[in-house]
Formats: sequence, C-alpha cells, structure tokens
Amino acid sequence: MKPRFLLSLIIAACLLPIGAEDRPESLFDSPVALFKECYVPVMEHNFGAVLCNTNRGFILRGAGTHERAEPSGPVPDEGLDLNVAVRDATEIPVFEDKTEKEGELTVRTVRFPAFPPGQKIEKAQGLSVTLTYGPNADKEALAAIGKCIDAIKKTTGQK
Repeated sequence: MKPRFLLSLIIAACLLPIGAEDRPESLFDSPVALFKECYVPVMEHNFGAVLCNTNRGFILRGAGTHERAEPSGPVPDEGLDLNVAVRDATEIPVFEDKTEKEGELTVRTVRFPAFPPGQKIEKAQGLSVTLTYGPNADKEALAAIGKCIDAIKKTTGQK
C-alpha cells in the first residue's frame, strides 16, 4: 500500500463525524462513523479494498491479498463484504444477530431497532449490518469489524 494512500485514509478516518457514538439520540445518523475503527485493518489486509457510500449507509469490500475488490459481485475465499444501512424503524422491530453459512461463505446479519426506544416512529431509525466473508478472509479485519458491532450492541444494550 502506498504511504500517501494510507496517510489519506488515516486523515479521512480522523475527519469523519465522531460525535454519533456520544449522542444516543442520533446513534445511527452516521453509520460510517460507527465503523471507523475497522477501515485501516480492512484496507491494510485486502488488496484493492473498496469503500462506497450508499444512499443510507456504505459498503466496504476487500478481495484478499491477490485480487482487486469489485464494488459488486461474489465474495472471494479471501474476501469480505460489509454492508451497513440505516433503515426505517418499522423495517427492524426487534434486535437480531444471526450467522449462517451460504456454501463456503459465512453471512452474519445484525439488525438494530431504533435507539433510544420510544422515538416518534416517523423519525426513528434502525441499523442493518450484513457481513459476508470467505473461509480465508483476514482474521484481523474480521475482528475489527466484530469489535465495531460489539460496541454498537453495548451502546444499545443488546446482548
């Protein structure tokens, strides 16, 4: 990885809105900030990793050490795909954390209902997190993503 690119990545991560974790009333307003601790491990261990903003979230893809990640398509054996999206509260009524196997891939889906509870339904937002990874995906990158998910679980009181 080129030093200039890594420096740019670190600066961008530092400039992301970091107040979302400190204001529970807007916890899901900045999903990019909720996962800021995982960008460097994913970028360092996945050649050609891609981070794309979406309408209400982002997608972070890494193809492993030998391939360039594509913004869409199948996840390779060494790769991972993290899809984070803010959803209307009506779409996520209860907390859910499940892990399933789809062939060789592992898919972890975590769905957080609106936080804090009791918000007006038209303003309330939930968060959907889907992590898909191959059997040879980088363990350090997966651990960093897991820590971010665990931090959100702790903040929202989920187990």
